[in-house]
Amino acid sequence: FMPYFLRFAGMRGFPPAPAFEIPVVSPVSVDDVAGATATSLATREAEGEVYALAGPDRLEWPELLAAVRDRLPLANKRQPIFGIPGHLGLIAAVKAKIFGVSQLLPYGTSEPIMAMEDSTADTTKAAAHLGFAPRGFIETLDAYAARI
Repeated sequence: FMPYFLRFAGMRGFPPAPAFEIPVVSPVSVDDVAGATATSLATREAEGEVYALAGPDRLEWPELLAAVRDRLPLANKRQPIFGIPGHLGLIAAVKAKIFGVSQLLPYGTSEPIMAMEDSTADTTKAAAHLGFAPRGFIETLDAYAARI
């Protein structure tokens, strides 16, 4: 299965039951990051600055995983995408590591922690200083898939 991690959103309803949210991500192409890095090295205004770089799309994890699964050649198009409460995923990874069977999970201890958080950014400053204009996720994924 292709796991993603849900974050706890509190207790809801009566009787109270745990509620979960799906984090969002803004994937950015390595080519766009490399271009911004090269531009920053040649831009005086960029000296000493820190730039947030992210893609223009805001995707929930199931959307991102489905796009990868469905667009890459030789991928198992029927592979299920499954949400796991992040804290349970972390506990499973820690226990698997302790018992020496971590290779049985498709993730390690750091993935649940990071993936419970949104991974997006405001790229306004990078656009203004560096002309940063990243390509969309699907466009980038399709170009990558065509090279495989």
